[in-house]
Amino acid sequence: MLSCWRHELPRGCTSPATDHLLRQAGHDAVDTLDLPEVNRASDTTILEVAAREQRVVVTKDADFVDSFVLRGRPKKLLLISTGNITNADLEALLRPNLDAIVAAVILWRSPGAC
Repeated sequence: MLSCWRHELPRGCTSPATDHLLRQAGHDAVDTLDLPEVNRASDTTILEVAAREQRVVVTKDADFVDSFVLRGRPKKLLLISTGNITNADLEALLRPNLDAIVAAVILWRSPGAC
């Protein structure tokens, strides 16, 4: 099972295209809307929660890449970089590839990890 923390995906795809898809596949998906700050949660807050709950951050926000590369935070990151596509197209892209994406995220180890 993949434990995910979604952040900054288009509002319309929050539940239908990603959370629903991940939950339907048996994964523990959580949204920033579930945080007290709702969708205004800072990157620091998201990183702290992801570390504490051992979650993968799934985002379209490239700022997380710098933190991931330079500081190793979050431990695992899935950056969705598709350009402007509809929610239906995003789901159509993710659905047939979800097993491979999950396998890659689970198997990936940060540099220097044992």
